[in-house]
Amino acid sequence: MRNPERGLVVPGLKWKKARGVTMNVYGHQSSPYCSAAEDFGLHKSPQLKRLPSPYFEQNLFKRKFRPTKMENVKRCGNKAAMTGGKVADQRRQMISAREHDLAQALPSHQLSNISAIHRQRWREGKGVSFFVILLFLFGGGAVLEAQMDPYFSTLNNTVPRDMMMVMLLPDFQSAQSSNDFITGMVMVQYGLTSRLTVGLMAEGQKISGLPATYGGLRVNSYLRLFPRDHLLNFTLYGEYEGLNGAALYKMEVAGFGGEDLNEPLRLARRTPVRTFEQRAIMYHDWGRVNLTFNFINETGLESGENDFGYAWGVFRQPSYMAMETGKDMAGMAGMSKKQAPPVFSFERLGYGLEMIGALGNADQFGFDWQRQQHYVGPVFSYSVSKRWTVHVEPAFGLSHVSDPFVLRMGIGYSIAHLLHR
Repeated sequence: MRNPERGLVVPGLKWKKARGVTMNVYGHQSSPYCSAAEDFGLHKSPQLKRLPSPYFEQNLFKRKFRPTKMENVKRCGNKAAMTGGKVADQRRQMISAREHDLAQALPSHQLSNISAIHRQRWREGKGVSFFVILLFLFGGGAVLEAQMDPYFSTLNNTVPRDMMMVMLLPDFQSAQSSNDFITGMVMVQYGLTSRLTVGLMAEGQKISGLPATYGGLRVNSYLRLFPRDHLLNFTLYGEYEGLNGAALYKMEVAGFGGEDLNEPLRLARRTPVRTFEQRAIMYHDWGRVNLTFNFINETGLESGENDFGYAWGVFRQPSYMAMETGKDMAGMAGMSKKQAPPVFSFERLGYGLEMIGALGNADQFGFDWQRQQHYVGPVFSYSVSKRWTVHVEPAFGLSHVSDPFVLRMGIGYSIAHLLHR
């Protein structure tokens, strides 16, 4: 039966309420350990009834007792509390005396039964603990200091130290001048320090009516300039792109013109495209709200030409993740003991807006709207658990050379303390 005060399920024990205090059949404050006595009918023993019932408030089965110095100890039927440094000695003496009383009052076979119960419950508890560990590793995890970036193309803060983030990013693109296609990217990032992050990305694509094609690799690193938050926080980003002409994932857009594949696929796969991308990143957090701007420069390693672009976004963090971090979304620190919301809850939903576009090149810098790609769309994130996050963004092209529609999707998984557990 459930103890209405403690929320514990105790088989075979009847509870009653008296003067606002939960009582057991002995007329004293109840304890889950009383159930062991009733399981074997020990409460009917006349010798046991003569024992002081507060004995059952102690753990009969755990012989090693480790109280803390400032622990409050409440005895059954007595509202007085013992606190301070003498608590440990007093409790040990009390338990030792009551164990002696029990040994004198009960036959040896009943004491053996109690020991058998203890061993059985210890084994059950051990099995439950192993199951909980499995859930921690593969289900939700107990600690999470960060989620994947809320945006798809806009970058802001680095990954916390010794944390690895794995992201799967599939996109569907309705092409402007060719068949529709699907692109995909796998991204792995690791926080070397609290301010320095390195990452590796691999991408590919599948055009309707053509075989799937490998697009290439990207290696990136970004550094947060200041260790603490300021009115404007700055991050420097660098990325080497070892791609080919068939790489179509829209990590950014720059320069002029569209990026659809208008040449034979076989030729495009053999055409190397080597660039070095740099970003100057500025962002600020107001509680759960983040505002970020990226200025992008792409330098062709063969041609030496520079193409420019931008990306910006505003995002409101889910209240569930704000509970977990205890700070802004860039701080990534602190934990809350608040109970997690249900799996399907608006408290797990984050939302915002993202826009990316091109700004010309070194010869013609600025907006030439109809000759440049520009996209805008709402972005949503859902924190499935402390480790798993799902992102969706339907983006819409705003110019003649932009693809009409891009459905961006992402699944992120975070592992804290990867190398130092």
